[in-house]
Amino acid sequence: MWIRDVARDIKERRVSGIIFQHEAEPFHNRPEDLARAKEMLAEALGEEWVTDDPVILIGYSRDQGPLPAQYPHLVVMPESTEEVAEVYRIANECRIDVIPMGTGLTTMALHIPMYGGIIMDLRRMDKILEVDGENMYMVIQPGVNYLAAQVEAQKVRCRVLNPSTAATAGVISNHAFCNINTLASKYGFGIDNIIDMTMVMPDGTILKTGPAAYGAVKAHVPGPGPDMAALCR
Repeated sequence: MWIRDVARDIKERRVSGIIFQHEAEPFHNRPEDLARAKEMLAEALGEEWVTDDPVILIGYSRDQGPLPAQYPHLVVMPESTEEVAEVYRIANECRIDVIPMGTGLTTMALHIPMYGGIIMDLRRMDKILEVDGENMYMVIQPGVNYLAAQVEAQKVRCRVLNPSTAATAGVISNHAFCNINTLASKYGFGIDNIIDMTMVMPDGTILKTGPAAYGAVKAHVPGPGPDMAALCR
């Protein structure tokens, strides 16, 4: 079974007892490449938003699940879509793995790096950019949690679909993983309620989908024709 294959792969690749060297013969995340990436990221984002301090890294090494700690090599906190794209470009150039993190409220180690690399903490991107009660949509960044979104929605006599998670969980990450409970599923699951997206691809390309891609009204449903958003479902 695939679970057994994954367990065997981890056992063969992991180096036990060494916190910051995760593989016996790494191709990615090599010390010399990490040093170069840190310098480039500090220049792109600002030194205060890039760190390899073990005191900080330990806070990103576990979630609420039962898995043992897995340390990243670097943690970065971009503030904009353009800075996210720059992180990916630098990581590609330096051959460093990247894992994005919304609010970090998971129990399945979804943002925990198995072999190190960069954790990209998106909590600085916590703005609600627009709320339209008449057309019933909201434009948010990935660091927005359900509490903040619900408060703004209620101001215009709307509500955010009730997820099976805490108020401090990220809206976008939960919708993307269809984490909507049965009390709200009559309105569709997760990504069914996302009209359009601005995404940063692994190579740093910024991709827009849905109405935002062709200048339509934001409340317009995607179409006519295929929509790139379907690739993320």
